[in-house]
Amino acid sequence: GVASCRRASGMSGQFGNKGAVGVRFEIARSSVCALSLHLESGPSKAAERAAQLRSIIDEQVFSYSGGAARAEMALKKHDLVLMAGDFNFRLSLPPGADAWKLGGVLVGSWPDPAADGGCGRVGEGVGRSSPHQAFAKYDEVMGEKAASTDS
Repeated sequence: GVASCRRASGMSGQFGNKGAVGVRFEIARSSVCALSLHLESGPSKAAERAAQLRSIIDEQVFSYSGGAARAEMALKKHDLVLMAGDFNFRLSLPPGADAWKLGGVLVGSWPDPAADGGCGRVGEGVGRSSPHQAFAKYDEVMGEKAASTDS
């Protein structure tokens, strides 16, 4: 079946200016969910943004009916989940961090167009190196986890 849902998270969940809207459907026996998110903004709101994102991922449930039957499906139970929107997460570079070096790591992780016939393909297993390690300690989503895994 097809179902939609929404979750307001702005102003303590009272207004719909922040949150998520989604639609779920099935294609060839695969469940697909597409979400559009708009999370809290502001430089001091990283923890609130992360909590909103976790809440949406952990608690979003779609109720839908197929004929006479009604069903519910949690976001995490879908075969494919697409999330897009204004997450408002930022790369929190401390004073003195070498942004140019990090930029070079990011550029170096993209495949060489000459190597794949000019297609410029990206995706799992395509890139030359992973920039995740270099950026992880500055990731607002990871927060304290990133700091504790820093070597």
